[in-house]
Amino acid sequence: MPEFVDIAFIADPRFPGGSSTALASEISAAYKAGLSAGLVPIQGGVLKRSWPFHPDIEALLQDGACRLIEPRALTHTAIAVAHHPKVFEALPFEPLNLTTESLFLVLHHPLYDGSGRRQYRVGQVASNLEAMLGKRPILAPVGPNVRTQLTYGAVEDCEIAAEDWCNLLDLARWPARDQKPPSDRILIGRHSRPDPQKWPDDLQTALQAYPLRRDFKISMLGGGPFLGKKFGGSPPGHWDMIPFGTIDVSTYLRSLDFYVYYHSDIWIEAFGRAILEALATGLVVILPSHFETLFGEAAVYVEAAGVEATIDNFVAHPEAYFAQSKRARSSALRHFDLTAFVPRLERLTPGWGAGRATKSVAAPPQTAMRKKTALIFTSNGVGLGHLTRMLAVADRLSNDMEVVFFTLSQGAHLVREAGYLTEYRPFHRATGAGLRAWNNALAVELTDAISFYGADILVFDGNTPYSGLCTAIKQSPTMKSIWVRRGFWAPHQRGALERSKYFDAVIEPDDIASSLDDGPTRKLRDDVFVCPPIVRADPSTRLDRTDARRELGLPQDATIVAVSLGSGSNFDLADLEILTIEHLSRQRDVLVVALRSPIRAKRSLVHHDHALELSHYPIFPMTNAFDFMVSTCGYNAFHEAMLGAIPTVFIPNEASEMDLQYQRARFADAAGAGAVIRRHEMLSAPRVLDHMLNPATRDHMRERCGMLFRENGSEKAAQYILTYSTLRRTAV
Repeated sequence: MPEFVDIAFIADPRFPGGSSTALASEISAAYKAGLSAGLVPIQGGVLKRSWPFHPDIEALLQDGACRLIEPRALTHTAIAVAHHPKVFEALPFEPLNLTTESLFLVLHHPLYDGSGRRQYRVGQVASNLEAMLGKRPILAPVGPNVRTQLTYGAVEDCEIAAEDWCNLLDLARWPARDQKPPSDRILIGRHSRPDPQKWPDDLQTALQAYPLRRDFKISMLGGGPFLGKKFGGSPPGHWDMIPFGTIDVSTYLRSLDFYVYYHSDIWIEAFGRAILEALATGLVVILPSHFETLFGEAAVYVEAAGVEATIDNFVAHPEAYFAQSKRARSSALRHFDLTAFVPRLERLTPGWGAGRATKSVAAPPQTAMRKKTALIFTSNGVGLGHLTRMLAVADRLSNDMEVVFFTLSQGAHLVREAGYLTEYRPFHRATGAGLRAWNNALAVELTDAISFYGADILVFDGNTPYSGLCTAIKQSPTMKSIWVRRGFWAPHQRGALERSKYFDAVIEPDDIASSLDDGPTRKLRDDVFVCPPIVRADPSTRLDRTDARRELGLPQDATIVAVSLGSGSNFDLADLEILTIEHLSRQRDVLVVALRSPIRAKRSLVHHDHALELSHYPIFPMTNAFDFMVSTCGYNAFHEAMLGAIPTVFIPNEASEMDLQYQRARFADAAGAGAVIRRHEMLSAPRVLDHMLNPATRDHMRERCGMLFRENGSEKAAQYILTYSTLRRTAV
């Protein structure tokens, strides 16, 4: 029997702006009214960036105000609300498995812009929704500017709702500004996302709306350098630009005296949520006249040329200023508070309210079903970095998803030992096959794995997406795909970035040293999901010094130095490793432990009574056994050293195919959190190592490390993957 929810929202929850906040408000309103609510997340074709779910929507899901409706769960609802027509311009690749008694399509966007260009075909959108849900949607414009465009013939046999589906606000979250008259320094502001069309078309109009005057201070939340290009130079110098999303909007609005909003003639504001927020705060809001039909007495309407005189009049008459402020707040409360949501549903769906009264408002139990499956594909690498990073994420995914590894790494046995189902495929160099033949085989075998395991999402961690991987992704249209790539790319590696187009999203785990990263991925950070550094290491798993040394069979009273310089397969550090081991082994009461990779056999470089070799994975839980380490500066080694406050001498692997490890090492050195030796500077090694033998040096490094590592991003990356797996991808 299908599960039941009172109301189901069908939407792309990744929108960063107004449509997502409007959706979040409706979910909140439904929850506060005691309705059970579900969300069907759609991956529409509008957004090209790797947006996560909007934080307000994510919070509501986490708090239980709404639940995700799984594609495999048959669900019935009394009312389905599809948000934003452009999300439904194409059919999804999998069924929604949702039935409904009533269906509304909320038109957050006008059919035509100000120049008459069509923005979407409402008939096509309506037909797609009818195919998905078996009902023709009722068109619900968010405001008069959208409704006036719904002329006969444009709506293609669709019913139009009797009233507008206006945005709502939780007025309790928008406290009113202090009732004070404008001061000698009058603060005028506005708030919008940084879209040039959200601003006047020419500088003359802009200066009329936001004039230069000694007693005026102009503040633009959402302004930026793009306005210089729009106005043919630089933005006016008296405008204080505040980047979009950098401060709390409610706090910003309460600091203003007047809110003034004018936009391009080409732009048609479907509703004006930012305006509503200003009204809710009790600001005196000045707008062009076409907003009057929507907001009525809540605002003041003049052309841009009349803004200055209007402000002067209110400043001269404080009683009028306070009266207008009161009207703004009371109108927002009367027409746009969350409490208006359920009465609107009852007016638009006669009989729904009476039928609802007999239903339990408790959320129905989830039907037991197979967990979603994440197929994690890691490249080979020269070490265990890709594999270790994905194990960190898998450890946090495994409670909610089935996790399968498909790896090219010779460390596949380590994944099996961690309890994950694992398939190993050797890289082409290990097979003797040509690259083209190997990629062809990879495409077949990976496609088979996707099909066999029923992968809902594929997560690739590697520097270059192989052509066989890209082919397999193209052949699996219902599966979502994410590329996890760390930064510090060398300039010659930029060509691989063209393959981002094969993935639905990109996760970039941040780097503590990212301020020194000027590689080709740096300019793309606004287009990807950046999470805190991902490490598998967990400080709670570390043994103390005594227990760690006992576990590893090491003496308790020696100064012990761990040396971990990788396999040397692509960058020979043998001479430097020998120099390091021999120099340290000659020091009194010093024992050197040469850490060997568990995946690569390597000839012994240890020929001293005060040195030994050791292979242990993962090594992090044992690192309290060491007084300091000598290590390469790959992503994992560097961040584990910072997380564990492990004094470390970093020797970067500077092979051409590697990330720019020297920059990380240089950052650690400059921050006092580590030291650095480069291969071509190996004669400095004795001096640096002697400095590390000083306990005061190591204590200082531990203190500095502790100040640098703030958060492990594994949980956020896992949550991002989990929520992305719920999206129904469309054909756009």
